[in-house]
Amino acid sequence: MALPHLTREEYLPLALILVTIFLSVVGQPHFPETLPVEWRAFGLVTKVIRTDVAMYLMPGFILAVYLWLLRLGHRDPLRKNILACWDAVYWLRASTVIFLLGLYIFVLGAGFGAWAPTVNAALTVGFSYVFYMYGRQLPRLKRNYSFGIITPWTLESNQTWRLTHLRAGQYFLVAAILNLSALFFTAWSFWVALLLLVVVLVAARLYAWRAYHKESPHGAI
Repeated sequence: MALPHLTREEYLPLALILVTIFLSVVGQPHFPETLPVEWRAFGLVTKVIRTDVAMYLMPGFILAVYLWLLRLGHRDPLRKNILACWDAVYWLRASTVIFLLGLYIFVLGAGFGAWAPTVNAALTVGFSYVFYMYGRQLPRLKRNYSFGIITPWTLESNQTWRLTHLRAGQYFLVAAILNLSALFFTAWSFWVALLLLVVVLVAARLYAWRAYHKESPHGAI
């Protein structure tokens, strides 16, 4: 069973990306020569990039990520399962794109000095949004090779897949809340989010191993 290439729901993220690219091309002459891409506490800029590069590189990267996510799963042996949870897959894809687009808009605003003190705070909120969306959608996924917590144990057993994604969803929801603590020390926004992501993924993998061996104590995997 083939997956849809472009559904009506996809028009929204695709339109947002195309509008962003259009505004980048039209607005480039009005932006400063450089745009900030890295900040420390209180909006202190530590790294900049040439505007003519950023205006094409960043929207191009977002479009490439979106198209990759859109194509992901089309050759999956369990395509029928992906189709059965297509709405959840859509929101995983859309939330990732929305986060990247929001980050790009803040970079553009920071180029004019707007939002500079709050950029890291916005990054924290953005990561919490992604964690929250992943936490809501992961339990809705059915077993497949393209989306979700992909391990030998979850792919081997529907029960292990279901339990692991229920637990991983809980982990991501907790991570979304804990990540907001970075609002109190925004210089570490990215590293706090990265640490929480690693912890969640490792914990989910360990849970999958435990759930599988509890279900099949003599399993070979």
